[in-house]
Amino acid sequence: MPSNEMITGEYACLVNHFPPGGACQPEPISELTTSAHCRVTIASGHKAYLHSDPAAASLIRPVILRTQSLDEFKSWMSVPDEVHRTHPAEMEWEIPSKPWNGRLIQKQDLDSEERTALDLAYYAYVFGDSRRVESYREILENCFAPFEAAVYKASRVRIEAHGDLIVQGCAAILEFDDLIINAGGRLILNTPCNAAIGRLVKHPAPARSWN
Repeated sequence: MPSNEMITGEYACLVNHFPPGGACQPEPISELTTSAHCRVTIASGHKAYLHSDPAAASLIRPVILRTQSLDEFKSWMSVPDEVHRTHPAEMEWEIPSKPWNGRLIQKQDLDSEERTALDLAYYAYVFGDSRRVESYREILENCFAPFEAAVYKASRVRIEAHGDLIVQGCAAILEFDDLIINAGGRLILNTPCNAAIGRLVKHPAPARSWN
């Protein structure tokens, strides 16, 4: 999925767009959920949210998936390591300068250097080729499990001109049959996101006429 002025936010670079039947499509999530299909529209000039917190307003109420396994979480959020080998990503994830030191400790006992290393290893493991940071899997599970992902399903999501759909909360999985973004509309990602979009339609602003 392109990252541009229509799809933006702190985590826009972590979005994957996998059309049905594509060569790099991840394991299907649909069979794991029971959320109903719906059709939603974000009106011009309005903001709407997709949020995993049950106390927060959310345009679509998600199904929350939880797992203790980092590998299972990766299967929800990214693609198998073999795909990274045969289809190199545009972004090469930075990894820690050395393998994990073997300490099996709790998150609160990490020193600043270890915290930095685990942050790097987490993104490289989940969104890149996990084999590059395999030594970190056990400590990542020990410190950060359970891992959560919120699944939002809709048959059609339409963002009108100058409307915003903002994704927040835990990691998100978007399953939309159709996503239509009109000129000035934005999908804003404030959390890591994986997207399975059947059809993505973007309507840019009309070309300016110079008279």
